[in-house]
Order: sequence, then structure tokens, then C-alpha cells
Amino acid sequence: MQGFGGKEAEIVHYRFDLLMLWGKDVRSWPLEERRESLHEVAQQLPFTIRYSERFEVRLADLISLVR
Repeated sequence: MQGFGGKEAEIVHYRFDLLMLWGKDVRSWPLEERRESLHEVAQQLPFTIRYSERFEVRLADLISLVR
């Protein structure tokens, strides 16, 4: 979809999990600990790489809102 309609589009990546940190495999860490580290690291990354917040809603409600 990049460039759709003739306009230049900026691709943005939303990250929700951290698998490697400074060359170390962190997949064995609890998810919340990985997300905490990701949140800290993401603040130092380019604007096009963003931290995906956690949604505290029922899945059915989220799907309804997206539609």
C-alpha cells in the first residue's frame, strides 16, 4: 500500500514484543518484562518504530471498534 494514490507514504512499525536486546535472546523473560524493556528502548528509536500500547478491553469490543 506504500505510495497508494501517488503520495509518498511513511511506513510505521508498531512493536509489541521484544525478542532480542543488545544481542541477548530475551524470549525466556516474562512478557511484561520484555514489554517494559521494549518501551524504554523504543523511546530511543526513530519515530517510524513505535511501541504498541496494551489494550485492556474484551476482544469482541476491540473488533467492534475496529470495524
